[in-house]
Amino acid sequence: MTTPYFIYNGVNSSSLGLQIEQMSSLPVPARKYEYTDIPGADGQLVRDYGAYEDVQIEVRFNCMRNNAATPATLNAWLTGTGTLIHFDAPTYYYRVKAVQMPTRYRYRPWGKNYDSISVIFFCEPYRYMVDPGVLRPTPNTSYVVQNTHNTASLPKLTMTGTNPMTVTITNEAGVHQITIAAPHAYVDTKAKIVHNGTDPLNSLTTLLDDKWPRLEVGSNTFQFNNINSIDIEPVWREL
Repeated sequence: MTTPYFIYNGVNSSSLGLQIEQMSSLPVPARKYEYTDIPGADGQLVRDYGAYEDVQIEVRFNCMRNNAATPATLNAWLTGTGTLIHFDAPTYYYRVKAVQMPTRYRYRPWGKNYDSISVIFFCEPYRYMVDPGVLRPTPNTSYVVQNTHNTASLPKLTMTGTNPMTVTITNEAGVHQITIAAPHAYVDTKAKIVHNGTDPLNSLTTLLDDKWPRLEVGSNTFQFNNINSIDIEPVWREL
């Protein structure tokens, strides 16, 4: 049986001598809906926003007062933003938006002296694959990427070629096409940023129907135009 642990920003709780008392199971994010009462109609009108609420992961652990994890060490570590790995799913990580440590209790049973500490991680609803790999297709042919996860991915693209470069993705959601009037570009579809390492290129970027590239669940077929080389980081994620 695996001893419970968590890894926050690369630091394993076990390396600090922390013993997990309780830890939230892998959370299921709630889908965002809007409910509206319609006079004279049965029930409510439900609007589905197609998005999810953030999730919380709470951990309660004890810390012996004579080990390396001093209060100052814990306060400096368990703060800010970063990545969190839950021991139940070590190949995935959560993106943490904020951290709170609402309670700390001092215990001295049978001559022992330790603190019991609660920490709450406020995270994005998705968990991301730690090592999604990088795909390097041959640009002069069509290329199929299978998304075997349970939600769409927002990939990162690094490409070189001849101005203008175009990438087209066809999947169950339709056609996603991005054209960049430059010979080299990096595309972060989640952040909606395009640059060449030094200069922003959003003003030189055209999107078909204002849709950024997405890798939908199932088959995604790529077509390339004026591209010599391309790296696709799929950024696989799950709910």
